Amino acid sequence: MIVAKNLSFSYQHQTILHDVSLSLCPGELVCLVGANGSGKTTLLSLFAGLLTPFQGTITLNDQSITTLSRRDIAQQISFLSQNYIMTMPFPVKDIVMMGRYPFTTWLASTSKEDLALANQAMTQCHVDVFADKSFTQLSTGEQRRVLLAQAFCQNTPLLFFDEPTASLDPSHAITLFSTIQNQVRTKNRTALITTHDLTLASRFADRVILLHDQTICLDGDPLSVLSSSEAETALDTTLHISTLPKNNQPFVMPW
Repeated sequence: MIVAKNLSFSYQHQTILHDVSLSLCPGELVCLVGANGSGKTTLLSLFAGLLTPFQGTITLNDQSITTLSRRDIAQQISFLSQNYIMTMPFPVKDIVMMGRYPFTTWLASTSKEDLALANQAMTQCHVDVFADKSFTQLSTGEQRRVLLAQAFCQNTPLLFFDEPTASLDPSHAITLFSTIQNQVRTKNRTALITTHDLTLASRFADRVILLHDQTICLDGDPLSVLSSSEAETALDTTLHISTLPKNNQPFVMPW
């Protein structure tokens, strides 16, 4: 379990987040939504221990995250950033296998478990078909799926993904959220995902958290949050919410 209490954070005297309190439990898929600049990536980075709050605390399994090493954190949290630059032409399978680094020593050989996790992750993200291909030869969307496979290969209880469907086509975006949901439910993991795809959030999330005015504006059931006047104010648009007649799945249309 990861818990944040009274978090505040600023960049060069500009307040990004103020007095944010939030807890994430096993078995939850939580989507973090808000306008550009509302602090979604900052909050995710704080939770991953990549930034240090100016005020407040974050505890991971009752330990302050500031006391944990990067290796300790990486054994608990898989973090997928929006921005990733790789100029070395490593094969896809090697990029995915890097997800196992927090669990191995420098000279250790690859174990059967590591190989099984890597192969499973590549299959889940549909990148096994170009496992031997150079990462730099892939399209942006294909590279994104490889990095998602690396995060799944890390096999941690916490999944923190920053706009994971960016650059993905609709089919792979749906598959990704379905895979995350399956991991959360079958392996009792926790997922915190920033996204601008409100339909995917309404369909797959257990909770939606809305950031506005430097803090959490709403936190609750996806459709309750997204159908609120606060959501339209925070996102500066009208949201039309309906369901598909074929399967009664919700969809959200900004208008």
